[in-house]
Amino acid sequence: MEYMYVGFSTSTGSLASSHHIAGWTAVSVALLIGIILYMIKKIKSMDVIEPWKLDIGLRSYRYEELKKATGGFKDRALIGYSGFGIVHKGTLPNTNTKVAVKQINSGSKQGLGEFISGIASIGRLRHRNLFPLLGWC
Repeated sequence: MEYMYVGFSTSTGSLASSHHIAGWTAVSVALLIGIILYMIKKIKSMDVIEPWKLDIGLRSYRYEELKKATGGFKDRALIGYSGFGIVHKGTLPNTNTKVAVKQINSGSKQGLGEFISGIASIGRLRHRNLFPLLGWC
């Protein structure tokens, strides 16, 4: 139709009042700004895929996923200690897969190079008495 009215209803008590949107331009601009801010936030939170990540060939888990799987790395999920950190048991929320999560100590002497080579070599191991490495964070 050529003319159309859209209204909002509010209550102000015993007094009567009416509220009008003078123009939809302000609403459109606000909506556009909101969409742009949302897109910027999504782009900033995207994971950068570096070449060494592709070479490993294993799934990269977000820290939040592993924290949720282990119940926040609480002591009740503690399995034991390893050479470079603590091992917790957990269950991945999406697949209900039981996992052991190794949390490396911040004081560990293991550098990024050793971490990457360890993941790459352990990720290729297949043996009936060993659990497979599903991924890393």
